[in-house]
Amino acid sequence: MSATATLRRETFPASAKTTLHVWVQAADVTVRHEATDTCTIEVACHDEADLGQVEFSTAGDVVGVRVPPLLVEQSGRRGLAIDLGFLSLSLGDARARGVTVTAVLPEGASVQVESKSGDIVVGGRSARTKLRTGSGAVTVEEADEAVLAAGSGDVTAERIHADGQVRTGSGDVRVRHASGTLTVGTGSGDLEVALFDGAAITLRTASGDVSVGLPTGVPIWQDVQSTSGDVDARLEPAGQPVEGDPFITVRVTTASGDVTLRNA
Repeated sequence: MSATATLRRETFPASAKTTLHVWVQAADVTVRHEATDTCTIEVACHDEADLGQVEFSTAGDVVGVRVPPLLVEQSGRRGLAIDLGFLSLSLGDARARGVTVTAVLPEGASVQVESKSGDIVVGGRSARTKLRTGSGAVTVEEADEAVLAAGSGDVTAERIHADGQVRTGSGDVRVRHASGTLTVGTGSGDLEVALFDGAAITLRTASGDVSVGLPTGVPIWQDVQSTSGDVDARLEPAGQPVEGDPFITVRVTTASGDVTLRNA
């Protein structure tokens, strides 16, 4: 394939032990887990761009792809792009538009994505998911462990089986079902955990409402603080936990916003 193109595809052997590491400057990233024994990565853009700049790598069980600022190969558009890893800079109007990264992995493979700008979507179940975007939305279907972060944008997780850390500087967070230990935070935005049946959950927001669904029949230890807002804890009494029996610790802090605890 010519280095100047709108699509570049690479395929590598992979298994459930594989970790995919994606680094992008500005691109939407979509990862799907399927019944396969390979890792297929596609990098595409709307413009005719120099995709020879895209770097693919393998080291042990890690498959990597690095997508720097891409330059357009088109007359009439001029510019300069510099990528030093810790510093990326593009000048002029020669930066490619509509860059996307799509990957298909075996079921259970881990995913790590670092993006300065763009949405990140991970479908299927992964062992460990670590996603970070400076600006954009983050969506995860299912993960054993999850570390999810957005500088500005909503974060959504359908299912986190073990420990999870979720944060966004500005945006809403929604987790449908989580277990283990969960920490959720946002500077400005609503936090919702539809069902938490793990050991401990901590939620913090400077401005926003907080809603948590908890199972019935399990003792709940609560530490809820709202400087300006109502606290509504509609939980069925479960009594004091007997030594050795499970209980759930719930810590909620919001400077401005309502807090709702309910049985799910």
